[in-house]
Amino acid sequence: MSKNLSTAREYLRVSDDRGGRSKSTPEQHAENVEAVADRGWTLIEPFYEDQGISASEFSLVQRPAYKQMAADLKAGRFGADVLVVWEVSRGSRQVDEWSPLLKLLADNHVLLYVSFNDKLYNPRDPGDAADVLSLAVEAQKESARTSARITRHTRSTAKKGKPHGKRLYGYDRIYDEVTRELKEVVFNQPEAEVIRRAGREVLEGKTFYSIAQAFNAEGIPPRRPSFKDHRRGLGWTSVAIRQMLEMKSYGGIRKHENLKGDIKAEYEAVWPAMFDEVTWRRLQEELARRKTTDPQGQRVRPNEHWEPKHLLAGIAVCGECGAIMRVGKQNEGRRKPLLGKNGKQLTWTRTLRGQEVVQKRWEPSRSYSTYVCVGAPGRTGFHVAVKETLLDEAIEAAVVARLSRPDVLAVLGTRDEGLDARRAELLEQIEAKKRYLADFAREAMEKGVPGLLIDQELMVRPQINALEAEVEALVRTDPMVLDLVRSNDVAGQWAQLDLAAKRRILKAVVTPVISKLDPAKRGQRGLDFERISLRWH
Repeated sequence: MSKNLSTAREYLRVSDDRGGRSKSTPEQHAENVEAVADRGWTLIEPFYEDQGISASEFSLVQRPAYKQMAADLKAGRFGADVLVVWEVSRGSRQVDEWSPLLKLLADNHVLLYVSFNDKLYNPRDPGDAADVLSLAVEAQKESARTSARITRHTRSTAKKGKPHGKRLYGYDRIYDEVTRELKEVVFNQPEAEVIRRAGREVLEGKTFYSIAQAFNAEGIPPRRPSFKDHRRGLGWTSVAIRQMLEMKSYGGIRKHENLKGDIKAEYEAVWPAMFDEVTWRRLQEELARRKTTDPQGQRVRPNEHWEPKHLLAGIAVCGECGAIMRVGKQNEGRRKPLLGKNGKQLTWTRTLRGQEVVQKRWEPSRSYSTYVCVGAPGRTGFHVAVKETLLDEAIEAAVVARLSRPDVLAVLGTRDEGLDARRAELLEQIEAKKRYLADFAREAMEKGVPGLLIDQELMVRPQINALEAEVEALVRTDPMVLDLVRSNDVAGQWAQLDLAAKRRILKAVVTPVISKLDPAKRGQRGLDFERISLRWH
């Protein structure tokens, strides 16, 4: 390391940090600045920074700043003698990602400095490179151990019947003031009375709609208040009443689910049941009797199967109140006169009150289907309307484009910071292995030894397949969505699906939110895309 070093550039990264062990990027930067100053180097800006991959629903799988740094190194634009990271795991927790990075650093004669342990590494030195990879291996092991600890803790908590996650509506948790250990779970009496009242009224024969209507009229806050703009003011709905009363938690049952949301086991909960055993059983029997969906989740009417006719009915929601949208009819402008061969409007004669009256003849009225806001129980609707064919076309195109993305498995399904971070790490490994194969293929062809590529394919391809299978296992979504993504021809497969299958996939991946039309744009042809926002699941 006899090279005279004068400039440094840093890469900062932070992801989910529930344990408080990792430093935020500002903290990393502050320590890096101090360490670089002690070394007598000049820190070049701008630095590369990635804030938690899974922090945004629309974040990219590959860290943008990391990709930019790698591109700058490859193109000779890095512009510094040293790459500074706070610790090796901040660069990456994956050995497969460190290997190509060290090669880029070595090719560009850039050293690696880890400020946490004040260590300078030369990637061109086999010993230093091995030390960095060894630290990366430990970081990767720790990541796997953390994941295993979380899984064991969740399973243990379920077996003990303890609550997990957000507070359950109708209950409050009491914690020890010193140890913060859970002491007991007690009723939140105002909320509990709402649940019990809904149960009583269902058993009395009242409809879900009438119960929701009464709750809204009385100003009772909904069980799951939303801070989404398009959900504000919606209040209680028929679906919300049913879903609440179907929750096994209110029967004193603690569910243990796998990553896909399937129930693996049920245990007696530490919290008291909301209903006595007899009432709970009667209530579940009544809810089952009123069931309007078949085992596949498709809606049915009594004694007959209900075939859907519209793609987004009950799926798209109003941006003003959050209610679902149904299909209505809209007249297509004024009626046109019915003309004869001479170009004049035709007429016909009718007798009205004993007198002959000449009536003009018009072409039949034309109309088209629209999606219209239905409002919430007890509240007015018809806030927004949009032409059915235009919205269908736009949403289908958006869904096909999203499911065709190479990083779709990282942005698909229920959001969970821990799972999202793990999915992102796995996809980074997959991408690194694919890059390795691509680079090896180029070198094999240049050297005229294609047989070596076959050997590498046989070794690495199973690893990629195993990682992809693990990613899919972490995706909480409808299996039909995964089948579509696996097809590698999303557009072609989508075109072959029937309406019921398309609706099932749409429900799993997106909620289109439709806002009011800008008055200044009234009369314009086509769809105003600024009215549509997509809430991806």
